[in-house]
Amino acid sequence: MADNKTRNLSDVFRKVVPELSAKGREIFSDAADLTLRIDREHRIAEVGCRLPRLYKKRDIYALENQIKEAYELSQMRILTHYPAELFSMDYMGEILTEAARVGVVVSGFFDKYELEQDGETIVIRIPFTQGGITLLNLAETARIIEGIIYSEFSISVHIQIEKTADAEQQYAEYVAKQMERLNSESAHISAEYERMMQEAERAQSM
Repeated sequence: MADNKTRNLSDVFRKVVPELSAKGREIFSDAADLTLRIDREHRIAEVGCRLPRLYKKRDIYALENQIKEAYELSQMRILTHYPAELFSMDYMGEILTEAARVGVVVSGFFDKYELEQDGETIVIRIPFTQGGITLLNLAETARIIEGIIYSEFSISVHIQIEKTADAEQQYAEYVAKQMERLNSESAHISAEYERMMQEAERAQSM
């Protein structure tokens, strides 16, 4: 592992500097205490950096892709570290975005959620029945979210995933909408099939 704490991102990734967006330049300028890991054989690069303010994951990911393309890497990761006092419930959406990126079972489950913090415990309530909660527990989703928060802010929190009070009702409404969609599609398919059969009959009678 190369220690690059005295260098900045512009020193490490000079090739992309002329093409940086305004947000990319901000990140390059803010990043400090760099740690760089490179696997030349597999063309993988990973850089850890400390940032004094929060950035959207989409901006970090865009910068990763730009560096990846410029250096023809198979994988590029920027591991962000922030002061602990910057963490708040407002940032949980970004944490969930990162959880999805690393392959945790979150896609579709956290499109809607409620947050509540009680000391070191963060409760995430989602409109899914117990079956969905069990799936998330089996995948250790909460533990991985805790790990992401610790990695970025060096603070320990306990994540608890629960169903919302109206989860059963919302699930029933979801199923009803899905059935309505399927019935509509089925009717359309039947009508299209009937039309095709009539066309075939007319063609045969000519």
